[in-house]
Amino acid sequence: MTEEREPYWKSIESRKEAILASDRERESKEMEQFSSNDPAKVVKQDMLKFKGAIGVAVASGIGAIILCILGHWWIALAALIIFGGGGFLYGSSVLRHRTKVVKYSMVRDVVTSYFSPEVYLASRDVSDDVLDEADIVPDWDSATMSDYFSGNWKGTHFQFGDVSIFQKNGQKKECIFSGQLFVLETGLELQTGISIHERTEPLSEEMYAGIKNSDRFFMTGNQQFDRQFEVHLGKADSVNGFEQHSDGVSPEQQRERAHRILDVIAQDIIEADSYAVSRTRMRFIGNRLYLAIENLRDTFELRKGDEEKMDELRARFDEEVRDMTL
Repeated sequence: MTEEREPYWKSIESRKEAILASDRERESKEMEQFSSNDPAKVVKQDMLKFKGAIGVAVASGIGAIILCILGHWWIALAALIIFGGGGFLYGSSVLRHRTKVVKYSMVRDVVTSYFSPEVYLASRDVSDDVLDEADIVPDWDSATMSDYFSGNWKGTHFQFGDVSIFQKNGQKKECIFSGQLFVLETGLELQTGISIHERTEPLSEEMYAGIKNSDRFFMTGNQQFDRQFEVHLGKADSVNGFEQHSDGVSPEQQRERAHRILDVIAQDIIEADSYAVSRTRMRFIGNRLYLAIENLRDTFELRKGDEEKMDELRARFDEEVRDMTL
């Protein structure tokens, strides 16, 4: 008999300090690269560098034309590649640096004003264990996470990040989820998970009436919630909505646990879902609540010209963080 693997939510407890130390080491490297107490000054300096690089590229083009007129084709081509191409590449790297400094410094400042963050990372790996435990989608090939931060809010430890999940379709890689993932530590300890996925379309009144008393489906008794969401005691792809575990929790016990939780927060879930453009997915497992909100966009996204409008940018980022705390 093969030994059953320890659940991720349980194994992570003994590795918390090591993971946090690793994140902080990465954070210090990012701060060296992108942090600035005066991002507006960085914008001005980088714009001067960019104009200088473009000036070199333009001058090389003019020089190449003159050399061509004089018949020095090879010299002209070499000069255009070296100075023109070099100037263009350097100018592009300066603009990317400017964008990263502005975003990093601004996001860090705004987040710190609302929370007590342990760490903020512009990008971070997201493990298969997290995706499997969060039960956002049944299958995937890869995922990315950006704007990750963790800390405490009103006594609750949380993690947040923009997540994109991809699946291969032949030679192409398709995005099957794009939105935000919250991970909150709860006072619960559920050996078996409770997954809550928003339905593609709300149940009609006739369909709801036909299944609300069926043992095959879990219903909270909140009609609006039950028509909008489906609840799986286990994982969302479990047979008949149940997933048996070695701890011997029966379907009846799973239902009782789910009622104790969802009867209290069903209406809160409905209200939280109003912020999502698309579907909301939640999972209670162990001492964690995973909340995935699919809205097809990144938080703290810079638009063209935002680097020149610091006050407007801060106000928009401030509003995005404030919405998280509602």
